Amino acid sequence: MTTCKVDNNIYSDFHYDKLRNQNLKKIKKLYESTLNKYNTEYRDYLEKVSQDGDDSVDNKEYAENQLVPKIKELNEQLIFIKSKLKNSNDDTDRNIIKQKNLIESETDLVDQQEREINLINSEIKQTSVDAKGKSNEITENIGRNKNSFYKHLGYILLIVILLLGLAYLIYRVVNLSNGKRGNNSNNGNNGNNGNNGNNGNNGNNGNNGNNNNN
Repeated sequence: MTTCKVDNNIYSDFHYDKLRNQNLKKIKKLYESTLNKYNTEYRDYLEKVSQDGDDSVDNKEYAENQLVPKIKELNEQLIFIKSKLKNSNDDTDRNIIKQKNLIESETDLVDQQEREINLINSEIKQTSVDAKGKSNEITENIGRNKNSFYKHLGYILLIVILLLGLAYLIYRVVNLSNGKRGNNSNNGNNGNNGNNGNNGNNGNNGNNGNNNNN
């Protein structure tokens, strides 16, 4: 079974990586710009408070009254930017993890569906093999039944032929027996007629002799 693999590039399709990189660039640019301003104001502050001379008092007052508030504000901005950067990264990481879990869940679902499809295909294949086996078995049974039918039909025809031959033989024997009885009866009748004829002639001859003597 082919297992679906999660490519890391797929997260970019949901723009979380791209969005984070874009935000990082913007925040980094803003942080660097604010940091440059902070460094500039802080160097100016150090220069003015460290000066000696006639203008040192004015410079120190300017540094304390004007530069210090700006430096504090810039420092707060830097802290805010860092906090915003961290929160943004945390949110993006959570979204990436959430999306990753979702993709892994979808991947598991796809794998499960693929396993089910493979199981169904296997069952269909097995069913096809079973059906083919049953079809072959039915064909073999039909062939055996045909052979058995023709064999029994041959036996029946042979028995019928034997019975017909036996009936014919019986018929011939009966005819021969009847023919012999008829011949014997005719011969007996002819013998009786001959004897009667001879007796009659002898009787007539006797009578004629007696007439002549008289």
